[in-house]
Amino acid sequence: EIENLESQIPVVPPLPQLTCDDATPESICHLLSCNDERITLSSAEPEFFDMMMGRYSKTPNLGIYLKGHEGDSHKENRKSGRPVSLSAPLLTIVVMAQPEAIEEAGSQRVLKGRGLLARFLFVLPPSPVGYRDCVSRPIPPAIEQRYEDCLRSMLAVPILKDEFDRPQPRLIRISQGAA
Repeated sequence: EIENLESQIPVVPPLPQLTCDDATPESICHLLSCNDERITLSSAEPEFFDMMMGRYSKTPNLGIYLKGHEGDSHKENRKSGRPVSLSAPLLTIVVMAQPEAIEEAGSQRVLKGRGLLARFLFVLPPSPVGYRDCVSRPIPPAIEQRYEDCLRSMLAVPILKDEFDRPQPRLIRISQGAA
């Protein structure tokens, strides 16, 4: 009777994880497989460059970063884990890095040669050292609400699926004026 009752317990899917931080390429593949093939790597430090370049293996592992930018299929088979098959993974990377860290990444031939660095938008604002306020003004409630509404509307955009129920990328076209 217990087995019968246990077999009727519905499978509860795990809560989605929207972002990750200090993750190996293999871990990113696993996270993508658990989150409809979408994840954002977001960090205040450029550690992910170390992960890409082989922090634990000393061999660059760029596959998921390259394929996750384009939404190309990716299959991963490792001795220590279950196989992961991704049909159209989308990996967004947002990193706040010091200019020296970006220069170091730019000096890595493999990152340039395989086209990884060309897939990033780099923004180098002027340094605020010496003239920023130590006490910031509070964000006006209307702006805070507008920001929250914008984030919620982006998260509410449904995931496109193909005829096999696999997630498909949405294309963002940039006009000539925007370019």
